[in-house]
Amino acid sequence: MLTDLLIQYRNGGAFLDTNLLVLYLVGKYQPTYVPKFKRTTMYSEQDFHWFDGYVSQFSKIVVTPQVLAEAWNFLEKIPEHRFKVFLDSILPTLYLGGVLIQPTEQIKTSVT
Repeated sequence: MLTDLLIQYRNGGAFLDTNLLVLYLVGKYQPTYVPKFKRTTMYSEQDFHWFDGYVSQFSKIVVTPQVLAEAWNFLEKIPEHRFKVFLDSILPTLYLGGVLIQPTEQIKTSVT
């Protein structure tokens, strides 16, 4: 069943909620940090590797602006001495990995 869904939605991307986005980014930073970070303690390093393998089969990761903002609020809790290294490690993931922000509503503009 998961294989069928993967084939059907592979090109559309994997839509992640806040918790899974935090897991993904913390794991990309350092898989061994997953069970140590407050927001991902319920996951193991092996959970991250399984999830990363599954998500990597999609063409892109899709998140809403709200999910990205909420995830960022959680990620800012990473200790200061780790944060720069964290940013350096996830930025290639965000740009090269194709994280795409999809607005949940269209913005209406008027021309006067």
